Amino acid sequence: NKEAIFVPTNTISNKDFINFKVRKLNNPVRLIFCGRIEIKKGIIEAINSVDLLKKIGIEAQLDLIGPYVDDEFYKEAKSIIKKLNIHKQVIFHGRIPYGNKLFGYFQKADLFILPSYTEGFPHVIWEAAANCCPVLATSVGGIPALFKHQKHGILIPPKNSQALADSIIKLVNDEQLRTALVTNAYKLAQ
Repeated sequence: NKEAIFVPTNTISNKDFINFKVRKLNNPVRLIFCGRIEIKKGIIEAINSVDLLKKIGIEAQLDLIGPYVDDEFYKEAKSIIKKLNIHKQVIFHGRIPYGNKLFGYFQKADLFILPSYTEGFPHVIWEAAANCCPVLATSVGGIPALFKHQKHGILIPPKNSQALADSIIKLVNDEQLRTALVTNAYKLAQ
């Protein structure tokens, strides 16, 4: 029951912020994950959410950006994608260095998702906010201490593909909420 105290460790500088804007959604909806490609980052839940969306008629593309730290897990994830027949919707990009190329992915995305099982407070949330990308993350570690549910982003429980898919649907259907989240998170990141 202790409250976290913010210690600025942000890697983002003023030059990394794009001019503020709320983008219209793509079709298919573009989701981005940026982090290590490993089980505890919620990659399986992210993959399953794309399948759940597909089953109700929502086409989504998931861009997975980050280094592979476990070859066996990477093979398992690829196998699940193949089994679900969503290999065209889920794309592994590998590690992309911090900077304009990475920021371009955030700027093309409709939602940033971080379904991790555990975190401190990840810098990637600030990167998404600085690039006007709405954030959907799990309510773990230091995230809920700084990022308030339905104010700065949507926070969900970990290990829950259905909650992830439901929250994606909510954000896709609620432009007013997306606008508020982008606005508040951008200001907080500044």
